[in-house]
Amino acid sequence: MLLFKDIKVPSGDEYLWQKIKTTATGKTYYIHTSGIVAVKGKTGKEWMLQRYMHRKDLACKIDNKMIKVKNLVAAAVFQSYKKGKPVICKDRNSENCDYKNLVVLDNRSLGKLTGHLSRSQKVLVITPDGDRELHRSVRAAGKALNCSYQTVLDYISGKVKNSVLSGYVIYYTSLTKKELAKAELMRELARVIKLKIDAAYAAGDFWQRDVCEHYSGRCEKGGINCDVCTEFKRVEPQYCKRCGAKFFKRIQSIRCPRCAAARKKSAQRKYAVLHTRRASSGYFE
Repeated sequence: MLLFKDIKVPSGDEYLWQKIKTTATGKTYYIHTSGIVAVKGKTGKEWMLQRYMHRKDLACKIDNKMIKVKNLVAAAVFQSYKKGKPVICKDRNSENCDYKNLVVLDNRSLGKLTGHLSRSQKVLVITPDGDRELHRSVRAAGKALNCSYQTVLDYISGKVKNSVLSGYVIYYTSLTKKELAKAELMRELARVIKLKIDAAYAAGDFWQRDVCEHYSGRCEKGGINCDVCTEFKRVEPQYCKRCGAKFFKRIQSIRCPRCAAARKKSAQRKYAVLHTRRASSGYFE
């Protein structure tokens, strides 16, 4: 293979020169597997091509076109490399384009490595039906809503009066899907509690009777309603000795209602088995 004698390159059988292309002017460009780019002129003159940093990547100009050096090395060494595939440096040093320091990835693997570095903000979209959708960016939200991302941006910032997104509620959020699901669960729990309180109000003035320790068919403190009562005491939680579950009950108990029912059912089954044995043995004759 062509050897540039005046250019210092790492020694070893694993390091080679690979031809890149020959231009119309007669110049032939070569890439060394250590990341050095050289040129052989039409007259046979040889020199090393100048490299420079372009947007955090080492690059050079071949036939007046900017090309990343790591892509040239990957194309010369790796058979799995195709034009457009991402190439990264293992030690995160963009100036080290030695083939031993390069890795060819697919877009999915690259996203897993660099996705956390993205500066895009998550967007929460609430549809007119009340459904909640979390999108990783404004562009993703626009794609899901079949409109441009600029339309979503203008709608969030309130720059338009009439929009195709009228009826939607869209805003930025820092919540993850798990945190959003938890918040949705808390909202649903608050709604259920409010319904129970409204139902208790509709049933009478003692709307806290289910959670007050001083109510047992009537107010033991002589209150006329729960709104003016100052003796409210919430039922203290108890813990089941059988399963360890927390339950609320005014009377002191060592078992939760579920375990008490299971214990009763077990006793009934035992009685039924013993009664069947005695009947079959003629005990009652």
